[in-house]
Amino acid sequence: MPQEGAERRQALRHGVLALAALALIAAVLTVPFATTGAMTVNAAARYWRDLPAKLPERPAPSRSKILAADGSVIAEFYSENRFPVEYDEISRPMRQAAVAIEDNRFWRHGGVDIRGIARAFVNNALGDDTQGGSTITQQYVKNVLANAAETEEGREAASQASYQRKLREARLATAVEKQMTKEQILQGYLNISYFGDGAYGVGAAARHYFDVDASELTVPQAAMLAGVVKNPTALDPTEDPAAAQARRNTVLSVMNAQGMITDRELARFKKAPLGLRITEAPNGCTSARYPFFCQYVKEWIAKDPAFGRTAAQRAELLYRGGLTIKTSLDPKAQDIAQKAVDDALGRDNRVAAAAVTVEPGTGRVITFAVNRTFGVPKKGEFDKTQVLLPDAVAMQPGSNFKPITLAAALERGYDPNSAIYAPPVYAPADQNYPGSGFQNFGSSGSGYLDAYAGIARSSNTYALALQHDVGVLNVAAMAERLGFTGIPRSGERAITERDAALTLGVYEVSPLQLASAYATFAAHGVSCRPIAIDAVTGPRGRELEVPDANCTQAIQPSVADTVADVMQGVIDGPDPARTGSAQSIGRPAAGKTGTTQNNAAVWFSGYTPQFATAVWVGDPRGGFAYPLRNFYANGTYIAQAYGGLVAGPIWQKIMLGLHRGLPVEQFAPPSGTASGTVVPDVRGLSPADAFRALDEAGFRVRVADRRASPDDLLSPNVVQRTTPAAGTYLGPESEVSLVLTAGSRTDVRLPETERG
Repeated sequence: MPQEGAERRQALRHGVLALAALALIAAVLTVPFATTGAMTVNAAARYWRDLPAKLPERPAPSRSKILAADGSVIAEFYSENRFPVEYDEISRPMRQAAVAIEDNRFWRHGGVDIRGIARAFVNNALGDDTQGGSTITQQYVKNVLANAAETEEGREAASQASYQRKLREARLATAVEKQMTKEQILQGYLNISYFGDGAYGVGAAARHYFDVDASELTVPQAAMLAGVVKNPTALDPTEDPAAAQARRNTVLSVMNAQGMITDRELARFKKAPLGLRITEAPNGCTSARYPFFCQYVKEWIAKDPAFGRTAAQRAELLYRGGLTIKTSLDPKAQDIAQKAVDDALGRDNRVAAAAVTVEPGTGRVITFAVNRTFGVPKKGEFDKTQVLLPDAVAMQPGSNFKPITLAAALERGYDPNSAIYAPPVYAPADQNYPGSGFQNFGSSGSGYLDAYAGIARSSNTYALALQHDVGVLNVAAMAERLGFTGIPRSGERAITERDAALTLGVYEVSPLQLASAYATFAAHGVSCRPIAIDAVTGPRGRELEVPDANCTQAIQPSVADTVADVMQGVIDGPDPARTGSAQSIGRPAAGKTGTTQNNAAVWFSGYTPQFATAVWVGDPRGGFAYPLRNFYANGTYIAQAYGGLVAGPIWQKIMLGLHRGLPVEQFAPPSGTASGTVVPDVRGLSPADAFRALDEAGFRVRVADRRASPDDLLSPNVVQRTTPAAGTYLGPESEVSLVLTAGSRTDVRLPETERG
């Protein structure tokens, strides 16, 4: 009995607060402001007039979607399981049930129901049940205010029991009734209300509890949801189904009393079970259609300033901002790549495969496949991983790097038809070498070789001799321009001219970087930063800024086209000793095999004018500790793996699938050897002075759209770097971009060219 008395006293206090609010609201709404002698009413009117009359415009948190290039959903992200629905997407029984139990005078009052407040006060003071006097409009206002609060204290203030809060809600409710239709208010209320068990809004609640759309909710289902809103925790049907069913039946009785359902329907609906079909909405990459690519996109958003200044802001935007993120991933192509890596090695093989495809000329990532399930593996098992192997800068590319050396040589005038002596053992006195010297695999890699034979046979000593003539640092600079980030260019470990092993691919890259570099060759020297996001729109369809591929002419077209001509010989050339002879795809294709030292990993990477694909195969635990020996691939025992034996067939299957039905495109014929001009070092100059220096050297100049990262040592409005970098050899009329320091104006106007 003491508990019952306490509850009655609490109800009385709530009733007194409501009555106080009622008195003030009634005075303001029913008594003219000009009534003489009504000082209290006039004061109340002034207080009422000064209260806020506009709701905050911050939208309710809504889920973001990552879409494939064809518009299909890859994944969804949310902090609250909510997705808004339109008024006509909510079933009539759901709308009726909400009005019946929460606000039966909803269609007649102006936002504040004075009769309802009075009835609630009398009932709370004298009765056994606590009733609220708030209308649906007021509840909608309350939820909007709580949602707009940015702190926990603000959310608590939006729900505290005080006449000030009641007055504020009432003032806003009367304003909302003038700004919105009744249908819009009811729609907003049902979209913002919490229905328990993590379901926010009627759309999510219908899907979560019954696995139906909101438009399909039946009378009993609608009655249960309408009843839960009163106390989503205590009436949670997953925790206390008996309480939820009792509340549902109360709602049904009210609907019957108001003529919404018949007596016969009431009896039948009350006997019906809840009929729950709990469905958990997918959230994040673990449950995504393509989880590894999803995680790649998620991590990109997490670190790209285009999506917010801080990591917290970027996470807020992804999980609450209602973004629609359209990506570059082609589902058909991805399925082809995924099947290729799975068929070759399975998911539980200790040996992993990573395959990635980039579109030449755009940088768009088309496939992103790993022969693993996304997740945390159990000890001693190999079937799961959360490592993004296609994007991991952790693999030595081996002989896949040799075309980079060739490009650097061609840029400096090397004739690919001229022969270079490739000795069986190469031990240059002025460079570092292992043991007695570098060696070739097999006798075909030695002798006088031109570029076509040297690359087709993957001769180590040919590549080393060519690099010796070009310069190690020039080869490293070429790799940097093509997007490789794993070659240290400064610090204690900085590469020097003595580091001859560079051309043999001893510095780490990612499959994505390699595919992107080969895509540059396919695109006549146009290098694009790999991008995964094509477009982003907000919840109201507003387009947001997306990462830029920043495509530039990184190398001369003649250089890129000659590299392509040479690399075609690896697959379809006349040399019987070519290493990629088994990888023909029935159309022009350029490629390169790769096997790292001691069979730590193997590669096959290649391209057509339409696609560039890189395939890596290795043991993620470490190739030198777990070399590619004694395992199964494609159902065959592999005693010792090589690029063309394991990675090559995967690449071939992917490229055959990607090109099925596409027209055959030819590579551009090589236009002869190149003779370039070095890009002058204009760092620290003003844009105008930098332009004059570059213009005099024969280059076209533009200012990059994006500024450089902040650097306390550099002032605004000067050049921090150029793309391509200083020291790069480029052909006449090649374009150089000026990347200005942080805080610079990017709309700076450059002088007119001084050349004729």
